[in-house]
Amino acid sequence: MTRASADADEQALLGAAEFLAGSDSLHTLRRRTVDILPTLVHTTMVAWNEVDLSGKRIDAVTAPELTLHRYQELNKAFVDHVGDHPVIAYHARTGDGRPHAISDFLDAPSFHATGIYRHFYRVLGAEDQLSFILPDPVLVVGIALNRSRRGFSDRDRRMCNLVRPHVLQTYRNVDTLARVERLFATVDRLA
Repeated sequence: MTRASADADEQALLGAAEFLAGSDSLHTLRRRTVDILPTLVHTTMVAWNEVDLSGKRIDAVTAPELTLHRYQELNKAFVDHVGDHPVIAYHARTGDGRPHAISDFLDAPSFHATGIYRHFYRVLGAEDQLSFILPDPVLVVGIALNRSRRGFSDRDRRMCNLVRPHVLQTYRNVDTLARVERLFATVDRLA
């Protein structure tokens, strides 16, 4: 990596951290995350996913956005085949939320043989995905970067690994802010 590209990456990360820190709600953080990540890592689609494995549901914010019908169709396919997702399975076993790609765990033929590929990723045109997970006591909060080709570079992983703590800290900040606002609303009702 040249000094100029390292400086450009550093400036991009600082800008992303500042952009994310300006989020005042979870809704804003979700949207800002999917909007800023393509400026750091080349991707065909970014998604902020909140997966409730116990209730078998997923909420997602994507860039580019999906139509409601397509979102509902893909949501069901993902939930039906979530057990095939190697990064989620790895996280469940290890608790490691750092960036990992599907291609770290499965070669192309093995990935193509899974239900999650046939019913979800193939429909999206995604041949690989680099994702990282934020710690949450109830949900699997995963930020995913899809590509129409396989493979992510060390730089792609490094950029995601460096932006992850900023996303996590802002996630904690907006969660705390929401709890404080709920507390104040309760105090106002009681007063």
